[in-house]
Amino acid sequence: FVDHRAYNARQGLPPER
Repeated sequence: FVDHRAYNARQGLPPER
């Protein structure tokens, strides 16, 4: 699956804690 951190970064959102 996709990397949540990288995915959120593409969304312009902060990485998961």
